[in-house]
Amino acid sequence: MNTTNKTSRASSNASAFLPQRLRQFVQGLAITTSLIAGVASAQAADLDLNIGPVASAQGSLMVAIYDSAANFRNVAVQQQQLAATAGQMSLRFSNLVPGEYAIAIFHDSNGNGKLDTNLLGIPKEGYGFSNLTKSLMGPPTWDDVKFAVPAAGGKLDINLNN
Repeated sequence: MNTTNKTSRASSNASAFLPQRLRQFVQGLAITTSLIAGVASAQAADLDLNIGPVASAQGSLMVAIYDSAANFRNVAVQQQQLAATAGQMSLRFSNLVPGEYAIAIFHDSNGNGKLDTNLLGIPKEGYGFSNLTKSLMGPPTWDDVKFAVPAAGGKLDINLNN
């Protein structure tokens, strides 16, 4: 009888041990997942833009943000199209990884989805770039317009050339 008791107690301890170990594993997994999510969200930054002056309320404002010289003016990390409002406009890019970026904007006043230019290639619609306060001869380079987005996020004013 003593042997039976020991066997039944051993099996009872084993069954109690397994759920406890499983609970510990699940709790550990939940904590690890929370930590990873916290680190990922801590690395996401927001960038607030103040853009203007927008010449008219016709058409849309086309805004793109780029993350490298290789992608600049080719492949945007994020882009937004907003109904134009005359004067100043604001927008936010969210969930950016801290690092270097560049922004290109144009006011598509006629709604054809592209920046219209004259025969010399000079834009006929408003346009602007990050960190560029004056017009250049020809399109700017990545180095002309790049800026840093810190982990805390940031704000940037962009002037449109109309």
